[in-house]
Amino acid sequence: MTPTLHGIDGRQYAIYESPNNARSVLFLHGNSLSSETFASQFVPELEKEFHLVAFDFLGHGASGNSPSPSEDYSIQGMVSQVQAVVEHLELNKPIVIANSLGGHIALHYASEVGDIGGIGIFGTPPLRTVADMATAFLPTLDVGLLFKPELTSEEALVLAKVFIQVERQEILVQQILRTDPAFKTSLYQDISNWSEEDEAEIVKKSGIPILVAHGEKELGVSLEYIQQIDFPTLFERKIQVIENAFHCTQLSQPKEFNKLLLRFFKSLA
Repeated sequence: MTPTLHGIDGRQYAIYESPNNARSVLFLHGNSLSSETFASQFVPELEKEFHLVAFDFLGHGASGNSPSPSEDYSIQGMVSQVQAVVEHLELNKPIVIANSLGGHIALHYASEVGDIGGIGIFGTPPLRTVADMATAFLPTLDVGLLFKPELTSEEALVLAKVFIQVERQEILVQQILRTDPAFKTSLYQDISNWSEEDEAEIVKKSGIPILVAHGEKELGVSLEYIQQIDFPTLFERKIQVIENAFHCTQLSQPKEFNKLLLRFFKSLA
């Protein structure tokens, strides 16, 4: 995947697009990762039917670091980044597919902007309050590493082992190490002072069709917690558990994940 760089509101975004004028699908990556985690979705079977778009959040991947960390490196700041890219590319009611932190951002975007055709989340437990993190995340995830400003290569590998299986961990280590240290500290402060809307209420009231996927070998997020959430518009009326998949389900089992995406997309036609 090769991005193009776009200047938007004084910030530099790395944006990936497939050359198709069909319905748009917007992919959102997780904390300390990048849109490269969706490389296996930019494939002919999806590209021929949809306009695929992904971008690196500020402070991640090939995007620039924020000139204003306290403004951009927060839940609301990241929602604004999504809105800025959607408006810049003139995307019309995109379907939003999002992993991990990207899923939390997608939920708040759906609530605050709402102009989307469907939403898919995976590795994302909808949080009611910050206190839910104690039960939403598994003890195998060292949450502290997600917010530690500077990581050693060894610590980055510890995180990568939660995200993906052994043979692909190096793909993520460099992405983790690239992340702007200011992003970690600013996001931690924002989440610690949680004043965001209840995400469980968002999925309950939004009315937007939602796909919820979960890796069978997920090491970071509790399936039991997610099963307690009410999803009235849940695709196929079940949480889609993908065999032999980890936190980054799209990387773990791309063929099965892409088949699932196609079924979801066709249900929205």
